[in-house]
Amino acid sequence: MNSQVSVPMKIKNLFLVLLIPYSLFSSAFNSYETQAILELKKLVNYSELSANDSACFIQQRVLQLIQQEELDIPRRFLIPIELMSFRREGQSSYYIRYNTGKNEAIGYVPSDLVIHYEREAFSDFMVNGQESPLLSIILAQQYTESAFNPLMLGDGGKSLGLPQLYRPTAEWICKIDPELWGKYIGWNSNGTHYFTSLAAQIRFPYDFLPKYKHYSSENKFEGLRRYNGAGKKAENYARLVIKRSIVYLELMQQYKYFQEDTAHLIDKMANVINMGIVLKGETQLSKEQVASIAHEVMGEFSRNWNYIKRSAQMNLNIIEGKGATFELSQNYKVPSDGNIYYILIEEGRSLFSYFHNTQEMLNTLNHSNNKEYYLYYLNKGKEIRITAKEQMQGNAFFTNAKAGNIIYIPPGTKIYSPKSNLISKVL
Repeated sequence: MNSQVSVPMKIKNLFLVLLIPYSLFSSAFNSYETQAILELKKLVNYSELSANDSACFIQQRVLQLIQQEELDIPRRFLIPIELMSFRREGQSSYYIRYNTGKNEAIGYVPSDLVIHYEREAFSDFMVNGQESPLLSIILAQQYTESAFNPLMLGDGGKSLGLPQLYRPTAEWICKIDPELWGKYIGWNSNGTHYFTSLAAQIRFPYDFLPKYKHYSSENKFEGLRRYNGAGKKAENYARLVIKRSIVYLELMQQYKYFQEDTAHLIDKMANVINMGIVLKGETQLSKEQVASIAHEVMGEFSRNWNYIKRSAQMNLNIIEGKGATFELSQNYKVPSDGNIYYILIEEGRSLFSYFHNTQEMLNTLNHSNNKEYYLYYLNKGKEIRITAKEQMQGNAFFTNAKAGNIIYIPPGTKIYSPKSNLISKVL
């Protein structure tokens, strides 16, 4: 089968929008714009956006929404707004969300990449059906490789872009099929390779995987391998991508309200993981090795994830302001390492459940970076803002911070660990 995937005819219909009467187009555009404006606050870095940033995101989001409707993309191929962070094209900074108890992190998907990820995931599925890799796996693999930085250079400059394409691999595939890969990969006069576009970097794994699966059976990649047998490095890489795939899938299901069997991941993981390993010129893992690692990681993750869900459910029965307490096994102090940290309030939890004591919480909300959020008590129906712990004595106190809000956490603050989702910006 030719791995050059033809884009569904519907994407060509996108240009027919020019033929729609202006009044109808204007009405549709305004509805997209209204939705984008309403979604702004759901971005992880909303509080940091300037007016120009907000306008840029609205433009990005309108194009995404038009594409979603024109291609009729199902929800399972869409990236929830809650998992995005705004970024202008050409920039490299991004936000990470990590759980200190599981020592695991994922990257919020930069908004300039979202339109490409959604289109390529759905387009490939329309051609290859169940053989197509899940979007959650591609996100996990490219975040692990490049932290969503299209300009990333690795391996001493030999690997580049979102998939970290290794130069010897690029040379080899361009000799095997110059017609296909010439559309994605260019070469400078000094012999270094580059991707021809941002879209090509995201399209790459969907076209590379069928070719890779075909040629690997004939051991065509033997010349690229630097190691004898699959070592610990490859196993650790597989474990990391699998863990992140699970986190992405769980969160995508949470925010989009669709259900995907996580066991379905195992059937699709081996080729994507081995793609990342082979791109680095290393020996691939067998499907049996990947399946074994996947079962082990899924078991560990499932136990911890279920614990988190049970604890969150318990919190629903605790009245806000009564000083919620949890029997948690770990503590965590936000580091003073120069990075900026936030915490995302999860569904089913109050802000109180994240802190060791009310003073820690009060110090956090009184910080100048948390101007929107505060503690208060009621006096004759009027909100009285709390600025000192003494005001809490004898009063039932509350907060205006709710699920989905992102709260700045000052360095040195103690929080409960296994359930705490910290967020940090990485430049």
